[in-house]
Formats: sequence, C-alpha cells, structure tokens
Amino acid sequence: MRTKLLAIFAFTAIVFTLALSRWTASHYRAVVLAASSPNGSWIPLVAKRTAKVYQESVGKKILISETTGNYLRNRAGSVYQRDLPVLGERRDSIAHVQDLPAREVYEVNYESKTATVIGELGSLRPLQPPTADEFRQQLRSAQSLGTKVISGVECEGYKIAPSETGRTEGEMWVAPSLNFLPVQHRIIDHANGAEILIVLEEIHAGVDPDPGLFSVPEGFTVQQRASIPSGNY
Repeated sequence: MRTKLLAIFAFTAIVFTLALSRWTASHYRAVVLAASSPNGSWIPLVAKRTAKVYQESVGKKILISETTGNYLRNRAGSVYQRDLPVLGERRDSIAHVQDLPAREVYEVNYESKTATVIGELGSLRPLQPPTADEFRQQLRSAQSLGTKVISGVECEGYKIAPSETGRTEGEMWVAPSLNFLPVQHRIIDHANGAEILIVLEEIHAGVDPDPGLFSVPEGFTVQQRASIPSGNY
C-alpha cells in the first residue's frame, strides 16, 4: 500500500495544482472553463510548495511522503514546479512545467537533459484567469467554509462533497487576490486511508520568476511519450 501511495503522489506532482486526483480536477475544471474575461491578467508570483501524504494506520495518521520546492507562475499563466524530497521517493532532478500559451505540460529532467511532453492542457485552462463572479458561480454548489488567512494571504474556503463512489472528498482554500490561486487543498481518500495536503507558503506576489525556467533549457532534447493524455491537466 505504501508503494502504491507513493507512486500516486509522484504522478500528481506532474499535473495542475489542483489535479491531485480526478475528484479535484473535475471541480476546478468547471471553474476554469468558465473563465473568459478578456481584461484579466495573471499575477506573477514566487512561492514555496509543500506537499505531504499521510497514511492511516492503527488509528494514527502517519506521514509517509513529503516534498518541498518552488512554485512559480509568470504573467502568461504558465507554471513551473519543482519538488525536492524531504521524506519518501527521490525525484530531485525533475521539474514540471505547464506552458499555458503552448497548452502543453512537460517534464524536465535535469539529469538526462531531456524535456518530455506528458500532457496537453487543451481547452481546460483558458488564457485569461477567471473573474470573481465566474469563479464563485461555478462553485455555487460547494459548501462555503468562510475566509481565513493562510500564508499571509486572505483565502476563501470550499468543501467539496464526496465523489459519487464516496471514496474521496476534501476542501480547498483559494486566494481571490491571486487569480483564485489554490493556496491550500486537502484530499482524503477513504478507500486507502490516505490524505494529501498541499500548501503554498512564502508567497511573493508581483515577482517575475526567471523566464528561462518556463522554456526547455538549451541543449535539452525534447521528446514525447507514446501516449499523451489530452485535457486532463
């Protein structure tokens, strides 16, 4: 079970911030599909991202995996994420980039000097961020958890009902001032007794990240996986 959970956690580092499970992706997907404001602009930022995976055992919650690293977003809405292991499997030579204008998600391997296209953003993420009305309208069926300050940023919380199978449920806290950036989200997998907690900390809004991180480094080989999922990011 531990190996299975670690494998699942490693895969989730690849995809969009909220796509830690199909449950999360399906709810956030509805939100971003509605975003079409031509006057919207992405707020660049630099933050530290910490992700923890817990496993329930004999009535106790045990930390089995933890990573921490950079979460960067530029003015085009592209995201760079590199997680370094604190506990669990090592993936310190890997980074993941969501190139929003190109609508591609790729994995950058600094050790092998390759950049592998692993997915397509398709139409799931529009070029402009959602407006406040668009975001809240799409989450009108979610239970509001009110507001609170997380990592120095005021956030709105939403509790999402359990999935149809009843296996997963959770909550997410988003920052309206940062294009409704998910600052904290928690996924609970009842079937496996697992919990995933993601938190952005040390958030510096308005800071432009190194533009070189959002493109394939010079000298790296670009390749594609044999089968590329479309519209899952």
